[in-house]
Amino acid sequence: MSDSKFDLVVLGGGNATSLAMRAAVAGWRVALVEGDPLGGACPNRGCVPSKLLLGFAEVATTIRHAARFHMEAQLNGVDVETIRSETQAAAIKAVDGRIESKLSGTSTLFRGYGRFVDPK
Repeated sequence: MSDSKFDLVVLGGGNATSLAMRAAVAGWRVALVEGDPLGGACPNRGCVPSKLLLGFAEVATTIRHAARFHMEAQLNGVDVETIRSETQAAAIKAVDGRIESKLSGTSTLFRGYGRFVDPK
């Protein structure tokens, strides 16, 4: 990679990914460096997984309060491990793959971590 030349290097595949994509569409040679799933914290570890978990909790709450709706129902168990793995898989697969598929031919995705080594 030492002989590769880029017009723009983006460290981190979160919000700045949209900048990298726009620059690539404009014809710039772009390097995008990300060691974690693309999309950043919100879709992978924050907002999206939290909302998925809230959806599971709402179903459990509805079942527990079914009598309010003149229905008999009971919650016989919760498979926490399956809920956790489905939540992680749904968020990461959906976001990471969708972003990677939108990267243009003038951009290169490096799966790893980068750092600045000097001011220029």
